[in-house]
Amino acid sequence: MEDKPDEITEDSGMNEETASEVQEAEPELANEPIILATLGDINQCDSSIGIMQNTKVVEDGAMRADLVDVLSSSPTLDELMDYAFQQKECQEFEQALKAFEQAFKLYPDCDGAPFLIIEIGTLQKNAGMFDEAITTFVEGRRIAAKLNNNIFEKEFIDAIAYLRIAKNILLEHKMYHTPYKEIPIPIMDEINKEFLEWRNIS
Repeated sequence: MEDKPDEITEDSGMNEETASEVQEAEPELANEPIILATLGDINQCDSSIGIMQNTKVVEDGAMRADLVDVLSSSPTLDELMDYAFQQKECQEFEQALKAFEQAFKLYPDCDGAPFLIIEIGTLQKNAGMFDEAITTFVEGRRIAAKLNNNIFEKEFIDAIAYLRIAKNILLEHKMYHTPYKEIPIPIMDEINKEFLEWRNIS
């Protein structure tokens, strides 16, 4: 059964200035929701919400430390985030995903919960885990609504719609579970075109 993005009718939270910035940075992703095209690629968040990337130079062995070892010391949110971003830097994306998931599991009510959701959903999307990413962003929308953060909620709505469209088109082409960055350009164009049509009528 196909997901139906047109069931979501809220407007996009992307203004013209932000859209222009995305287009200048990544022309081929100009139609992609800002929460996927930009926020999902962040490696650093405002320290006021307690999420900071560890920029120290460390040995590969330390950066590839097992998550079990990290969890055994009852890590703080900052420590889990440091580990997760280190794993991303090493392109150990599976470990990074597990660390972000653990951070959200242990600290679901932290101020940075929407950013944890963005990181989790983006890593899932990049791995071709579209159903999981959709579920993650649905949770993000719930959290944003609870926090009365209308901007985040609208962007999560866009992200959910975009991923549902991507999922359905990939299923049509028998390419489901294709890692996001390996999707052929013609199919990406098809996804972006359909998403733009959805956004124009929503």
